[in-house]
Amino acid sequence: MSSLTVHVKWQKQKFSDVPVDTSQPPELFKATLYSLSGVPPDRQKVMVKGTVLPDDSWSGIALKPGATVMLLGSAEALPEAPATPPVKFVEDMDESELAKAIDLPPGLNNLGNTCYMNATLQCLRSVPELRSILSKNRLAGLGGAAASGGGPEVLVSAMSNLFAALEKSGNTVSPHVFLHLMHAAFPQFATKAEGGVFQQQDANECWVELVRCLQSRLPTTEAGGSTDVSFTDRYLTGSMTCRLTCQECGPKPSRRSIWLRRSAS
Repeated sequence: MSSLTVHVKWQKQKFSDVPVDTSQPPELFKATLYSLSGVPPDRQKVMVKGTVLPDDSWSGIALKPGATVMLLGSAEALPEAPATPPVKFVEDMDESELAKAIDLPPGLNNLGNTCYMNATLQCLRSVPELRSILSKNRLAGLGGAAASGGGPEVLVSAMSNLFAALEKSGNTVSPHVFLHLMHAAFPQFATKAEGGVFQQQDANECWVELVRCLQSRLPTTEAGGSTDVSFTDRYLTGSMTCRLTCQECGPKPSRRSIWLRRSAS
Protein backbone atom coordinates (compact mmCIF):
# COMPACT_ATOMS: atom_id res chain seq x y z
CA MET A 1 0.00 0.00 0.00
CA SER A 2 1.68 3.20 -1.17
CA SER A 3 -1.00 5.69 -0.03
CA LEU A 4 -1.82 5.75 3.69
CA THR A 5 -2.28 8.08 6.66
CA VAL A 6 -0.12 8.41 9.77
CA HIS A 7 -0.06 10.46 12.97
CA VAL A 8 2.77 12.93 13.48
CA LYS A 9 4.00 14.08 16.92
CA TRP A 10 5.90 17.36 16.99
CA GLN A 11 6.82 18.93 20.34
CA LYS A 12 3.48 19.19 22.23
CA GLN A 13 1.36 18.97 19.11
CA LYS A 14 -0.06 15.98 17.27
CA PHE A 15 -1.23 16.00 13.66
CA SER A 16 -3.68 13.21 12.90
CA ASP A 17 -4.36 11.44 9.60
CA VAL A 18 -1.52 13.03 7.65
CA PRO A 19 -1.50 11.58 4.10
CA VAL A 20 1.65 9.79 2.90
CA ASP A 21 2.43 8.35 -0.53
CA THR A 22 5.49 6.12 -0.35
CA SER A 23 5.63 5.87 -4.15
CA GLN A 24 6.72 9.53 -4.20
CA PRO A 25 9.98 11.03 -2.85
CA PRO A 26 10.07 11.68 0.93
CA GLU A 27 10.55 15.41 0.13
CA LEU A 28 6.84 15.59 -0.71
CA PHE A 29 5.91 14.23 2.74
CA LYS A 30 8.32 16.71 4.34
CA ALA A 31 6.71 19.52 2.37
CA THR A 32 3.35 18.50 3.87
CA LEU A 33 4.92 18.54 7.36
CA TYR A 34 6.29 22.01 6.61
CA SER A 35 2.80 23.28 5.77
CA LEU A 36 1.50 21.84 9.07
CA SER A 37 4.31 22.73 11.48
CA GLY A 38 6.31 25.51 9.83
CA VAL A 39 9.53 23.47 10.19
CA PRO A 40 11.52 23.85 6.92
CA PRO A 41 12.44 20.54 5.22
CA ASP A 42 16.18 21.15 5.72
CA ARG A 43 15.61 21.41 9.51
CA GLN A 44 13.38 18.34 9.77
CA LYS A 45 14.42 15.02 11.26
CA VAL A 46 11.60 12.51 10.77
CA MET A 47 11.87 9.40 12.96
CA VAL A 48 10.04 6.17 12.05
CA LYS A 49 10.56 3.51 14.74
CA GLY A 50 13.97 4.93 15.59
CA THR A 51 15.08 5.22 11.96
CA VAL A 52 15.71 8.62 10.36
CA LEU A 53 13.76 9.12 7.13
CA PRO A 54 16.18 10.04 4.30
CA ASP A 55 15.42 12.67 1.66
CA ASP A 56 15.59 10.51 -1.45
CA SER A 57 14.06 7.11 -0.72
CA TRP A 58 11.64 5.17 1.50
CA SER A 59 13.96 2.15 1.32
CA GLY A 60 14.29 0.44 4.70
CA ILE A 61 11.38 2.41 6.20
CA ALA A 62 8.50 0.17 7.29
CA LEU A 63 5.48 2.47 7.52
CA LYS A 64 2.05 1.11 8.41
CA PRO A 65 -1.36 2.85 8.32
CA GLY A 66 -2.04 4.67 11.58
CA ALA A 67 1.59 4.58 12.68
CA THR A 68 3.00 7.43 14.78
CA VAL A 69 5.91 9.38 13.31
CA MET A 70 8.15 11.72 15.31
CA LEU A 71 9.07 15.10 13.83
CA LEU A 72 12.09 16.90 15.30
CA GLY A 73 13.04 20.45 14.39
CA SER A 74 12.21 24.05 15.18
CA ALA A 75 9.88 26.23 13.16
CA GLU A 76 11.03 29.46 11.61
CA ALA A 77 10.74 32.12 14.31
CA LEU A 78 9.32 35.49 13.38
CA PRO A 79 11.21 38.50 14.79
CA GLU A 80 9.49 40.25 17.67
CA ALA A 81 8.62 43.87 17.09
CA PRO A 82 9.73 46.37 19.76
CA ALA A 83 7.06 47.84 22.02
CA THR A 84 7.57 51.30 20.56
CA PRO A 85 9.13 50.91 17.11
CA PRO A 86 11.38 53.83 16.16
CA VAL A 87 10.63 55.93 13.13
CA LYS A 88 12.58 54.69 10.12
CA PHE A 89 12.79 56.40 6.77
CA VAL A 90 12.46 54.56 3.46
CA GLU A 91 16.05 55.25 2.43
CA ASP A 92 17.28 53.60 5.66
CA MET A 93 15.29 50.37 5.18
CA ASP A 94 16.73 47.10 3.94
CA GLU A 95 14.96 44.93 1.38
CA SER A 96 12.74 43.03 3.84
CA GLU A 97 11.73 46.20 5.72
CA LEU A 98 10.89 47.97 2.47
CA ALA A 99 8.77 45.03 1.31
CA LYS A 100 6.81 45.12 4.58
CA ALA A 101 6.39 48.90 4.53
CA ILE A 102 4.84 48.95 1.05
CA ASP A 103 3.03 45.62 1.53
CA LEU A 104 4.96 43.59 -1.06
CA PRO A 105 4.15 39.86 -1.23
CA PRO A 106 6.84 37.43 0.03
CA GLY A 107 9.37 36.38 -2.58
CA LEU A 108 11.16 33.20 -3.61
CA ASN A 109 14.89 32.74 -3.12
CA ASN A 110 16.98 32.24 -6.25
CA LEU A 111 18.53 28.77 -5.96
CA GLY A 112 21.01 29.34 -8.78
CA ASN A 113 19.62 30.56 -12.12
CA THR A 114 16.08 29.68 -11.04
CA CYS A 115 14.66 33.16 -11.59
CA TYR A 116 12.69 31.83 -14.60
CA MET A 117 10.87 29.35 -12.33
CA ASN A 118 10.34 31.91 -9.56
CA ALA A 119 8.88 34.43 -12.02
CA THR A 120 6.52 31.79 -13.43
CA LEU A 121 5.34 30.72 -9.97
CA GLN A 122 4.79 34.31 -8.83
CA CYS A 123 2.85 35.03 -12.02
CA LEU A 124 0.60 32.00 -11.40
CA ARG A 125 0.21 32.95 -7.75
CA SER A 126 -1.07 36.39 -8.79
CA VAL A 127 -4.27 34.71 -10.09
CA PRO A 128 -6.63 34.73 -7.05
CA GLU A 129 -8.87 32.05 -8.55
CA LEU A 130 -5.90 29.70 -8.86
CA ARG A 131 -4.85 30.31 -5.25
CA SER A 132 -8.41 29.59 -4.16
CA ILE A 133 -8.85 26.32 -6.06
CA LEU A 134 -5.40 25.04 -5.00
CA SER A 135 -6.23 25.85 -1.38
CA LYS A 136 -9.58 24.04 -1.58
CA ASN A 137 -8.02 20.99 -3.22
CA ARG A 138 -5.22 20.98 -0.64
CA LEU A 139 -7.67 21.08 2.27
CA ALA A 140 -9.68 18.32 0.59
CA GLY A 141 -6.58 16.14 0.40
CA LEU A 142 -6.27 16.40 -3.39
CA GLY A 143 -3.37 18.82 -3.42
CA GLY A 144 -1.20 17.31 -0.70
CA ALA A 145 0.86 14.18 -0.44
CA ALA A 146 -2.21 12.06 -1.22
CA ALA A 147 -1.63 12.43 -4.94
CA SER A 148 -1.25 8.89 -6.22
CA GLY A 149 0.36 9.54 -9.59
CA GLY A 150 3.56 11.13 -10.76
CA GLY A 151 4.47 14.14 -12.82
CA PRO A 152 1.61 16.66 -12.96
CA GLU A 153 -0.04 15.43 -9.75
CA VAL A 154 3.15 15.76 -7.72
CA LEU A 155 4.01 19.19 -9.14
CA VAL A 156 0.52 20.58 -8.52
CA SER A 157 0.70 19.18 -4.97
CA ALA A 158 4.07 20.87 -4.44
CA MET A 159 2.75 24.12 -5.93
CA SER A 160 -0.20 24.04 -3.52
CA ASN A 161 2.14 23.54 -0.54
CA LEU A 162 4.52 26.25 -1.76
CA PHE A 163 1.71 28.78 -2.15
CA ALA A 164 0.50 27.89 1.37
CA ALA A 165 4.02 28.50 2.71
CA LEU A 166 4.12 31.89 0.97
CA GLU A 167 0.77 32.81 2.55
CA LYS A 168 2.13 31.99 6.03
CA SER A 169 5.60 33.50 5.64
CA GLY A 170 6.51 37.15 6.02
CA ASN A 171 9.95 36.54 4.51
CA THR A 172 11.30 34.93 1.37
CA VAL A 173 10.78 31.20 0.89
CA SER A 174 13.25 28.73 -0.64
CA PRO A 175 11.43 26.46 -3.16
CA HIS A 176 13.85 23.51 -2.81
CA VAL A 177 11.16 20.81 -2.91
CA PHE A 178 9.36 22.27 -5.93
CA LEU A 179 12.63 22.69 -7.86
CA HIS A 180 13.64 19.08 -7.16
CA LEU A 181 10.27 17.72 -8.29
CA MET A 182 10.19 19.95 -11.38
CA HIS A 183 13.64 18.70 -12.40
CA ALA A 184 12.41 15.11 -11.97
CA ALA A 185 9.32 15.75 -14.09
CA PHE A 186 11.07 17.90 -16.72
CA PRO A 187 14.78 17.01 -16.95
CA GLN A 188 15.35 19.71 -19.59
CA PHE A 189 15.27 22.27 -16.76
CA ALA A 190 17.97 20.40 -14.78
CA THR A 191 20.85 20.86 -17.24
CA LYS A 192 24.04 22.27 -15.73
CA ALA A 193 26.82 24.44 -17.08
CA GLU A 194 30.53 24.14 -16.42
CA GLY A 195 31.18 24.34 -12.71
CA GLY A 196 28.00 22.42 -11.82
CA VAL A 197 25.61 25.40 -11.67
CA PHE A 198 22.17 25.18 -13.23
CA GLN A 199 21.80 26.73 -16.66
CA GLN A 200 19.38 29.60 -17.23
CA GLN A 201 16.10 28.41 -18.76
CA ASP A 202 13.21 29.92 -20.70
CA ALA A 203 10.36 31.25 -18.53
CA ASN A 204 7.90 30.81 -21.42
CA GLU A 205 8.68 27.10 -21.63
CA CYS A 206 8.36 26.77 -17.85
CA TRP A 207 4.98 28.54 -17.98
CA VAL A 208 3.64 26.18 -20.65
CA GLU A 209 4.76 23.04 -18.79
CA LEU A 210 3.29 24.17 -15.45
CA VAL A 211 0.00 25.26 -17.02
CA ARG A 212 -0.24 21.87 -18.74
CA CYS A 213 0.25 20.22 -15.34
CA LEU A 214 -2.59 22.33 -13.94
CA GLN A 215 -4.67 21.51 -17.01
CA SER A 216 -4.40 17.77 -16.38
CA ARG A 217 -4.81 17.96 -12.59
CA LEU A 218 -7.42 20.60 -11.77
CA PRO A 219 -11.16 19.79 -12.00
CA THR A 220 -12.71 20.09 -15.45
CA THR A 221 -15.54 22.17 -13.99
CA GLU A 222 -15.63 24.60 -11.09
CA ALA A 223 -17.73 23.69 -8.07
CA GLY A 224 -21.21 25.09 -8.57
CA GLY A 225 -20.50 26.05 -12.16
CA SER A 226 -23.13 25.50 -14.80
CA THR A 227 -20.84 25.37 -17.85
CA ASP A 228 -18.46 22.57 -18.72
CA VAL A 229 -15.31 24.71 -18.98
CA SER A 230 -11.99 23.64 -17.50
CA PHE A 231 -10.27 25.93 -15.02
CA THR A 232 -7.24 26.49 -17.23
CA ASP A 233 -9.38 27.26 -20.29
CA ARG A 234 -11.27 29.85 -18.26
CA TYR A 235 -8.36 31.62 -16.58
CA LEU A 236 -4.99 30.56 -18.05
CA THR A 237 -5.50 30.29 -21.81
CA GLY A 238 -6.38 32.75 -24.53
CA SER A 239 -8.21 32.50 -27.82
CA MET A 240 -8.18 34.39 -31.09
CA THR A 241 -10.82 34.37 -33.82
CA CYS A 242 -9.67 35.23 -37.35
CA ARG A 243 -11.98 35.97 -40.26
CA LEU A 244 -10.90 36.74 -43.81
CA THR A 245 -13.21 38.80 -45.99
CA CYS A 246 -12.99 39.05 -49.76
CA GLN A 247 -14.66 42.10 -51.30
CA GLU A 248 -15.75 40.06 -54.30
CA CYS A 249 -16.83 36.73 -52.80
CA GLY A 250 -17.82 37.82 -49.29
CA PRO A 251 -16.61 36.65 -45.85
CA LYS A 252 -15.18 33.18 -45.30
CA PRO A 253 -15.80 31.03 -42.20
CA SER A 254 -13.96 32.30 -39.13
CA ARG A 255 -11.15 30.31 -37.52
CA ARG A 256 -10.64 30.18 -33.73
CA SER A 257 -7.32 29.23 -32.14
CA ILE A 258 -6.57 28.59 -28.44
CA TRP A 259 -3.11 29.18 -26.97
CA LEU A 260 -1.22 28.95 -23.68
CA ARG A 261 1.19 31.75 -24.53
CA ARG A 262 1.32 34.54 -27.09
CA SER A 263 4.28 36.57 -28.30
CA ALA A 264 3.85 40.34 -28.07
CA SER A 265 6.12 40.96 -31.06
